[in-house]
Amino acid sequence: MSSEQQERMAVQYAERSLLFTVKSLLKILEWSRRQALAQDSAYKIGVQKLEELLQSPYSIDTINLKKDFLDKPID
Repeated sequence: MSSEQQERMAVQYAERSLLFTVKSLLKILEWSRRQALAQDSAYKIGVQKLEELLQSPYSIDTINLKKDFLDKPID
């Protein structure tokens, strides 16, 4: 194998490695963006529900669970 072929193969390998790295980073950034949007919307929904509950004339004083409900196996 000539040195030109070795050099060409090395450059092709470097290009493929760089492309793989860039694609991986883009996937990580996209995942991070989706997570941030999901957390932001979940936070807003949580705050909105909390505001509704605070303005509601109803409140939950106790939670009454029947014994037979507690004894059922969990699937």
